[in-house]
Amino acid sequence: MSKPKPLRFGALIRVSTEKQADRGESLRTQTKQIDEAVERWGGTIKRTYSGQEHATPDYERRLLDQLLADAETHPRPFDAIIVADESRWSRDNERSKAGLRTLRENGIRFFTSTMEHDLHNPAVRLWLGMSAEIGEYQASVQKEKSAINRINRAKRGLPTCGKLPFGRTYDRETGKWAVDEEKQAMIDDVARRYLAGEPLPRLAEEYGVNHSNLHKVLTSRCGAVWTQTFCIEGLKINETIDVPVPRLLPDETIAAIRRKAEANRTYQHGRPKYPYLLAGYVFCSHCRYSMFGQTNHHRLQYYRHAHTSRARTCGLHPRPWVRCDELDDAVIRHLFELFGNPRAMQRAIENATPNLHKLNELRRRSDRLLEQIEKINRGRDRILKLISNELVTEEQAQSQLQEMNLREATLRDEAQQINAQLGRQPTPDAIKDLAENATEIFRKRVDARPWAASRDWDGMTWDDKRALIQTVFDGTTPDGRPCGVYIDPINGQVDHRRKRWAFELIGHPMVDGEWCVTQYTCH
Repeated sequence: MSKPKPLRFGALIRVSTEKQADRGESLRTQTKQIDEAVERWGGTIKRTYSGQEHATPDYERRLLDQLLADAETHPRPFDAIIVADESRWSRDNERSKAGLRTLRENGIRFFTSTMEHDLHNPAVRLWLGMSAEIGEYQASVQKEKSAINRINRAKRGLPTCGKLPFGRTYDRETGKWAVDEEKQAMIDDVARRYLAGEPLPRLAEEYGVNHSNLHKVLTSRCGAVWTQTFCIEGLKINETIDVPVPRLLPDETIAAIRRKAEANRTYQHGRPKYPYLLAGYVFCSHCRYSMFGQTNHHRLQYYRHAHTSRARTCGLHPRPWVRCDELDDAVIRHLFELFGNPRAMQRAIENATPNLHKLNELRRRSDRLLEQIEKINRGRDRILKLISNELVTEEQAQSQLQEMNLREATLRDEAQQINAQLGRQPTPDAIKDLAENATEIFRKRVDARPWAASRDWDGMTWDDKRALIQTVFDGTTPDGRPCGVYIDPINGQVDHRRKRWAFELIGHPMVDGEWCVTQYTCH
């Protein structure tokens, strides 16, 4: 009688986290247990599937998937699968049943350490299913507890998920945040040079950092708040926690960077073959999409409306198609007429100013926010006084102080947004002064130019005109509408003939550090 062949085993050895895989003992312990069990069974290990992956539901399991794929190949690389215990196989009952069915159908035996499980026996399959179900329950409970604990730590101002925000450090012993001075110096230099016109990809390459990540840091991760997000679908947990951190840049610089990034994305984007004076500033007044420049075979240039389908439908037929030279000349002339006439300027500001009711609401909200911030400051002073008098300890007051700091940061952000909106809107009493100041500043800017004294618009260089356009139309209105030239049709014109179009100018010239919205409409 021939001697039976020794069993060829496939060993599944896994842990749930990278930390366990790198520094834990579990992998070594499982390996030792399996080696001893295989030796007792008189077999050999032909394949080892070892590493870090979750056995809980909703997690990708590449090791198990590879093992099951190998089980279906011919010739098969192993006769049996061995794990240290049932939980190392799976804590997801559905996937456990599917995997065991694959092994059973392909004649693969199943072992947990020194015990073999007959996969054709219903009682064994019931036991393995119950083990997986219990393991799934325990894993879900631990997952929920872990998420709740991390959320509570985040509310105390501690970093509990993801990487630390760029350029900040956290001392777990003192519980205090600090700024990495070297990285802050880098961000200061990059921000200054980026606003001066240097390309961000070149700056990123110079400092050896990822371009897209640098853009994200500059536009959204240099402020005084770091957002931690906890989204666990299986437990219906979706919570966002704002943690106060030291800022890397002042809010004014961050706002300027965002405007610059938006400009690079729109009207300062790329190098077109043909220059268009109002490129990026001409919009359809109905759908508010930007119109693009096009040069025909006669070298005539137009600003034209796209004919492709977009998210916002446009009801204009025919679509706007405007001669560049005529629109450019009209806009330049009207800008001089507008800024050269204080009364016209005053009417334009008044027409563009939102209703006073909305402005008064914003001012009242701003006052209430300032009162709440002052209340927080008084409360913080009282707590600090209690600490100095040794009536409470720093540890006892830490949680409440962190909540106060977070609340104050949130209120200040909202107040700053409101003040930004109010700052762009002059009060009714200041409109006349704004109009006169805007006219005076505009004249000072252009009167020194050789073409300004004689009002010789044709004497302006293309760069002079483009600089003037950018001065007036650079940015957005308080409601997010991009500044520029908005094109409207004139009713009563014959189809299939050259059309005349009305246009509206929406811009915001700077006046003594304040911004005001102006509007002007003409044909």
